[in-house]
Amino acid sequence: MNILTSNIIYRAEKCRQIILNHLYEDYFKSSEFAKVVRDEYYHWVYYSGTKTNGYVSNDVFLNKATSKKSSTKDHYLSPRIVISSIIENNLHILNDKDSFCEVFNLCRDVVGVTREQNDGVRFVNKNNKKFINELTIDKYDKYGPWWQVDSKKKVLGRSDEFPFKNKIPEWFTEYEKKLLFTH
Repeated sequence: MNILTSNIIYRAEKCRQIILNHLYEDYFKSSEFAKVVRDEYYHWVYYSGTKTNGYVSNDVFLNKATSKKSSTKDHYLSPRIVISSIIENNLHILNDKDSFCEVFNLCRDVVGVTREQNDGVRFVNKNNKKFINELTIDKYDKYGPWWQVDSKKKVLGRSDEFPFKNKIPEWFTEYEKKLLFTH
């Protein structure tokens, strides 16, 4: 096991223990406590570093990002929604160190999008209610084709649909369906 891997496992387990031992019971008491849990999980994911896979949206690839719409790294699997799904519907993941670590590590994965695209895929927290406009499994397709480039901007691959659809857990998509805002 390399140092990075052991550091990630340590951080994931520390996060899991904090939530289990200090925050879980309060999650259902109020929306403010639920937000504390979501923010705690996000904090640990964010400070554990991102896993950059080289995939960028078509606009980023074609340098259509102006200074106003510069590119950013986006956690396509929203850590805050992930932990809500785990606590509300998939508690077995929180109770299993290996499963939790696997999901935690998945939440570190990012893709390159424009800031405008990033704003378009965020969940909304309004009046202490979470909702989304599109399921994660679908919402990134419109930013394709997706280009995989290395640090020298050499094209390694291309995908017309979002290349990480198969990484999005089914239990997460089922949870998101409950948050779907229908106009």
